[in-house]
Amino acid sequence: MNHDGVMNNPDGVMNNNDGVMNNLDGVMNNLDGVMNNHDGVMNNHDGVMNNLDGVMNNPDGVMNNLDGVMNNHDGVMNNHDGVMNNLDGVMNNPDGVMNNNDGVMNNNDGVMNNHDGVMNNHDGVMNNHDGVMNNLDGVMNNLGVMNNLDGVMNNNDGVMNNNDGVMNNNDGVMNNNDGVMNNHDGVMNNLDGVMNNLDGVMNNFDGVMNNHDGALNSHNELSASPLASLVTDRLNSFPNCLVEPREVLGSYPLLRCGRSLDSLGVGKADSAPLKPLLDRLPHCRYVRK
Repeated sequence: MNHDGVMNNPDGVMNNNDGVMNNLDGVMNNLDGVMNNHDGVMNNHDGVMNNLDGVMNNPDGVMNNLDGVMNNHDGVMNNHDGVMNNLDGVMNNPDGVMNNNDGVMNNNDGVMNNHDGVMNNHDGVMNNHDGVMNNLDGVMNNLGVMNNLDGVMNNNDGVMNNNDGVMNNNDGVMNNNDGVMNNHDGVMNNLDGVMNNLDGVMNNFDGVMNNHDGALNSHNELSASPLASLVTDRLNSFPNCLVEPREVLGSYPLLRCGRSLDSLGVGKADSAPLKPLLDRLPHCRYVRK
């Protein structure tokens, strides 16, 4: 137990096997060392835990950050079949790697920042409960399940990939600020939440994107959202069409192209459901070149 003290692990190995390690208002530094939590419990109460160029492994254990700060500087944090909880605390990943392999990571009323780092969710579950998750110039890969429950997820100049995984936005807010969000063969569900695309790019590659009673907003000139993908693929095949801002030119998208929905290969039977999608192309319409 570390009460208001400092514990340093320089180039060493610290193992917690089926035990309990508490950091109470203290500082724990892992400097180029290895810290293993095997089936044990590690609690950071109002303290600071720094992983500097080191490795922290949580196999089948529990790691709790309670109103504390956990920093992964150029290090590696692995959660193997374990549980990592961030409760009203702060977890920072600057230039590091955080892997969640078959484990559970919960951010409850806390803040998780990924600064120029990599966060991977391999067959695990990542939950953001009333917290904030920021991806700042970093990469977040979801090969499992990511849930945003009444929380906020921001992708600022970063990349978020959903590869064969599931991403759920339940009553939360997801913002894509100048970043890239890719859905590769995965499923993205917006359940009563809000998804904002602010000068970013959202790509759907052979995946499924569902909007259940939520809001999808795009503030860039041409949205790459799933609502726009079908329409843009059809219209871009015609050489006499291009995209211009709707607020500048006004009028209705297809009329300026001089083509009906039927001439675009949609078919009259499909015209009714497609027309609302065209109306929701944010700020865009098609005009003659």
